[in-house]
Amino acid sequence: MTSILSGLSAAQIAALSTAQIAGLTAADIAVMTTGQAAALTTAEVAALSVSAVGAFSVAQIAALTQAQIAGLAAKQVAAIGAASVSGLTAKQMGWLSAGQMSGFTNKQVPKLSTAQIAAVSAAAFSGLSATALASLTAAQTAAVTAAQIRGMSKSLFQAIQVNALSTSALAAVNGAYLSAAQIASMTWATVGKLSADQFKAGVAGVFHTLSADQVGGVAAAQIALVPTTEIAALTTAQIAVLTRAQVQTLSASQLSAMNATQFGALRLWLLSTTQISGLTATEIAALTTAQIGTLTLAQIAALSTKQIALFTTAQDAGFLVAQLSVAQLLALKCGLAGLTKTQVAQLSAAQIGGLSAATLTAAAATFLASLNASQIGQISAAAFSELSATLLNGLTAAQIGGITQAQTQALTATQVSGLSTAKLFSLNTSWFGAKQAAGLTASQIAAMSVAQFDALCGRNLAALSATAIKAITLDQLKSLTAIQDGQFTAGQLAAMSANQLAIVMRQDNPILAEAKSFGADGVLTYDETLKILQDVAAGGVTADEFGALKTLADQMGVTGVYKTSAYVDQIFDDVVLGNSANASWHGGGAIAQALGDMTAGTSELQANRLIGKWFLGTDLPGTDLSAVGTNLKSTYVACALPLFGANGPQWSDINQGYVGDCYLMAALAETALQHPDTIKNMIKANGNGTYSVDFIVNGKDDYVTVNADLAMMPSGYAWQNGSKQTFAHNTTNMWSQLIEKAYVQLVEQKGVTPGMTLNINGNAYADIAGGWSNALTAVTGQACDIYRVGPGDPTAALMTTMQNAFNAGEEIMVGTTWLNLSGNLVENHMYFVSGVDAAKGLVQMVNPWGQASASASLSMKFWEPIAALANNYAAVFVTEGKPVH
Repeated sequence: MTSILSGLSAAQIAALSTAQIAGLTAADIAVMTTGQAAALTTAEVAALSVSAVGAFSVAQIAALTQAQIAGLAAKQVAAIGAASVSGLTAKQMGWLSAGQMSGFTNKQVPKLSTAQIAAVSAAAFSGLSATALASLTAAQTAAVTAAQIRGMSKSLFQAIQVNALSTSALAAVNGAYLSAAQIASMTWATVGKLSADQFKAGVAGVFHTLSADQVGGVAAAQIALVPTTEIAALTTAQIAVLTRAQVQTLSASQLSAMNATQFGALRLWLLSTTQISGLTATEIAALTTAQIGTLTLAQIAALSTKQIALFTTAQDAGFLVAQLSVAQLLALKCGLAGLTKTQVAQLSAAQIGGLSAATLTAAAATFLASLNASQIGQISAAAFSELSATLLNGLTAAQIGGITQAQTQALTATQVSGLSTAKLFSLNTSWFGAKQAAGLTASQIAAMSVAQFDALCGRNLAALSATAIKAITLDQLKSLTAIQDGQFTAGQLAAMSANQLAIVMRQDNPILAEAKSFGADGVLTYDETLKILQDVAAGGVTADEFGALKTLADQMGVTGVYKTSAYVDQIFDDVVLGNSANASWHGGGAIAQALGDMTAGTSELQANRLIGKWFLGTDLPGTDLSAVGTNLKSTYVACALPLFGANGPQWSDINQGYVGDCYLMAALAETALQHPDTIKNMIKANGNGTYSVDFIVNGKDDYVTVNADLAMMPSGYAWQNGSKQTFAHNTTNMWSQLIEKAYVQLVEQKGVTPGMTLNINGNAYADIAGGWSNALTAVTGQACDIYRVGPGDPTAALMTTMQNAFNAGEEIMVGTTWLNLSGNLVENHMYFVSGVDAAKGLVQMVNPWGQASASASLSMKFWEPIAALANNYAAVFVTEGKPVH
């Protein structure tokens, strides 16, 4: 049968009555063109039967206008075929009202695309039934917009799958709308996305119902919103999954809400140091030893001593005690004596070293006995010095083996006197000092073997009490060397028996008897000590003689048994006790010969050379300059010139000779200019044609003896002043020549800076060639500041420094380089300064060659602009303070 719509135009369709429209069948709709469908009016659409609407095809549905859509009733919407629903465009979906949306069934909704879902207005979306919402697929749910979520009622929202919502849609959820079922279905990720307000409104109140997995997804900020009642209802499984961030968000009240079982399930090592420091007595009581063992170093450091004191003895066993501070360690309820063997083994050096004697004593022998040898050695020397003899005697041999040198030397006389002989002899007595020796008792001395006596007392005899002295056996005394005998004080000697005294005084030793005779006035002079040495040298040095000399060396000194000058004391020691310069003997020869320190068995020749080297100045320096210049084959000749001229040492006395020691000559000249008394105090006559010369090395006096023999050039050679002296030269005095020779001998010692040219510690003039400020320090004992300037550098500050220093009497020298020489400057040369004019930028410099050695083209004393020195990259040396002499 032909449809009534066949051939009708759009205008004719629009003119149909509602009764005619209402009579249209599904078959009629099936043959309706999209153009005819588009011609239907709102009223006509509204008049269509449910079956007719159900016959609309996808194309016909897509052709409906906004006006036609507006005519659809909910029941008509419900009648649209499930397949045809997909024909609704996004625009058409946006035209739908809430009432029309209420017609969507759970069969139609799943057919909608995500674009269709998202196109529904928030107002219309709220018209969906709960059944329809529940039929949304995960993909459709993800398309639900935030506006649509905000437009839902509570009951309607509870039908949706919250896990499928987009982040933006989830953010629009009213937390109070969340149902128990929705909360239970949430993944940990969804829970973690909830805002604080959402979590507080919907989840916080039922937090204890979350699964362990969900609990692990809760954000730290959300944890803070959980009521304490919910915390109190958590299972141990839920507590065990809390993360570090979650745990560290728990407040003190939340932590306090946990019972002992819950607190025991907490991963304690996740707590912050602030939380740890806030643990209450109840919370501490709930901790297991296993939990305590997991505490980190930072957490333990956060525990106060009051908190530490709250732990039970059983709990104390869980601590890794090596992490405790000394104060915390002492706060443990178990006390030091209650520590387990494992814990004692963990104690660090800092912990043991921080224990006081009172603490150790209070811990009793039990604790000390548990320490190993290494730990015994970690007790502070101060604490060790206060331990009772009872505790010390209780130490095992192995523990005594751990006692350190510092602990041994901290022992008091009282402690030593209380030691049993077994414990005393177990100590490393080579570390004993005078304080320990003073505590030795008569019974302890009497129990010692000869070897033990020497080890315990040999270096500290002067400290022994008079009672202990009386107990020394004759065999013990006989084992002592002459040097050791010299340690006994007058008071100790007075306490000795006649037999003891006879051994100690070595009354049959002629050397000590001679010294006693010379030193009857308490003083040994240069001549007297020289005589003693020469007497010993005759025939060579025997063992007894060498022992006696060492005893005498020990007794001599500025404050010794025999008072001597510092000079005599040193050179006597250099002969008897040794010096690095004793390795060789030159005696003015071209080749050095082996010499060596004095020993028992030293020959007469060797002994006399040692005496000559230090007392008589006969170890004359080598004069061969082949290594640094020309060998003039000089010979030594006794010089009869006075030490100083009529006006004392003057800078004009300086005339540098063949060796390149301008740095030494300039230093002597500058010192003579600024402090002539320093030169006078530096070199003194001994009265036998020899002179002592006092240098300062490493801040200490270092004496050298020289005689008046000076190196002379061969026939045909002479300086302009008429002098034939090879090196420093003068025709009126010889102080500079003698100091130069002494400096050569000084440089032979190891530890003294030699000349820079050869860098050899040897007794030859060539060995002092080349130098810096070291000679000025050796002469005056002063440190030197060094200033370097270059072309274009500012010089005003340097000129001010030099002006102030010169005016203050400081020594100043200037060293040149080989660069940009001009005027009177000589390359790589040292000058001394005799004047400064800072206002004009001028420095008055003097060449240590002296006028008698002057080149016709050079002035020996001249004013030099600071700019010229800067252009030369010159170095300026300025001393600090005042000369030592």
